[in-house]
Amino acid sequence: MKKLAMVLCVVVLAGAAWGLKQEVIDRDNLSIKAGPTGPREKLSLAWLEAYVFPKTVAGGKEIGVGVRTASAVEAVFANLESIGKTVKLSSTDGKNWGGVFSLPAGVNEGLHAVKFDIQGKTGKIERAVEFFVEGKTALAEKPLDLYFPDGLDLRVICDNYALVEGKAYKLSAGDKLVGLYKVPWYKVIFSGGKEGWVSAAVVQEPFNEYYFRGYKAYQEKDFAGAIENYKKTITINPDYVNGYLWLAKSYFQKGDLTNADASILKALALDERNIDCRLFAANLAQQFFKLAHQDFVEGKYSPAIDRYQKVVKLKPSSVSSWIELGKCYRELGFKDKARESWSAALASEPDNRELLALLEISTQPAAVAAVEAKPQPETVAAAVPEIKAEPEVKTFSTEDSLAMVRTSKTRKGTLVENAIKSVLTLTKSLGTPIKEIGWNVKKIGEKYLVSFSCRQAAGSVDTFEWTVDAASRKVMSNNSNAQTLMDRW
Repeated sequence: MKKLAMVLCVVVLAGAAWGLKQEVIDRDNLSIKAGPTGPREKLSLAWLEAYVFPKTVAGGKEIGVGVRTASAVEAVFANLESIGKTVKLSSTDGKNWGGVFSLPAGVNEGLHAVKFDIQGKTGKIERAVEFFVEGKTALAEKPLDLYFPDGLDLRVICDNYALVEGKAYKLSAGDKLVGLYKVPWYKVIFSGGKEGWVSAAVVQEPFNEYYFRGYKAYQEKDFAGAIENYKKTITINPDYVNGYLWLAKSYFQKGDLTNADASILKALALDERNIDCRLFAANLAQQFFKLAHQDFVEGKYSPAIDRYQKVVKLKPSSVSSWIELGKCYRELGFKDKARESWSAALASEPDNRELLALLEISTQPAAVAAVEAKPQPETVAAAVPEIKAEPEVKTFSTEDSLAMVRTSKTRKGTLVENAIKSVLTLTKSLGTPIKEIGWNVKKIGEKYLVSFSCRQAAGSVDTFEWTVDAASRKVMSNNSNAQTLMDRW
């Protein structure tokens, strides 16, 4: 996924710039303090993150703690005063520090805090990060993220140390482990049967093995086996597009269109230009259209709407789906929704006569209409010799549509123009040079396509697109970048 799109998605956790990989930590279950150091602090760091994972845990479990810094520091200690323990965190580069606390079974429920002591050459600074301890019953109701009930076959790739029952455990290259679940470290079972923690950096993850197992199972029409292996593949690497694509294909072969839809949408979110993903999405859209059309014909408008919505997400250019979706809304009394659906279809077919009729837009050419409406000069002179010209009525223009988009507000009340400037500023702060291409307006039928484009250093272009309906004066997001901006900024 492009860096600019990533900025939009993780702005609420700006620490994404310094290596908190999505495949390592589930951000929804992360307690984090992040930002630059202050001018009066004894260390000067452009960025510093201190975190605890998970942010909600039960007694008798472990928590992972860590610090990420933009530049190297000399040592980091984590102190959990509520259990009277201090841990010296470990690091291989002076920037990424990690460790583990084991919480006793009888630890008090409620709010706790880990105090981090970060030491550098010029002095030390402190950060405190809170987490919550709850009862075992409440925790048991929540599924563990990155949990492997059947275990992952791991192999140690270099000599290192693991944590077992609070003590260091020597690891040698080639040791085999069984992975149970993963945070910045793996919790594993050693060959002797003991459980402990080992850094994810020192084990070889069976990514390729599970991917090829999935492919072999698919070829043998063992689609359940393929799904199981592809799930493990994307758990190890949640950014692997082909993993989601083949998972979607496996679900499709099993007849599970809902999970196939969810999987291919994740693949497209990672790479919207991937031709294999788009071809599969188009095929899946066709299957949903058949089911939706049957519901529509039978008057089952609510289930039809749900399926048509799936179609237009997979294939936004499906004009037939937009038309019938609008008709379903109309039958249920949602006239505004119906018009929005038909207006959206105009982006693909601005001259579609059925759409123009549904939206009550005249198909008569403007020049012909003007000639027919103009009375003969002698008739005007005879009938109303002293008539005065009516004031000119200003028509809706490209400038009007551009102004409407730039002054529209996001859900958080930010002007679109200011939101885009903020995105560009944040992207540049993460190290990606951005060149602004600027605004562009294109008239499509009675609608205007308004876009803002910028180019990254590598040459790829990012575009934010909106459509403006001249009749209703409504502004609508037209691509994922614009929608994300409107939702999150």
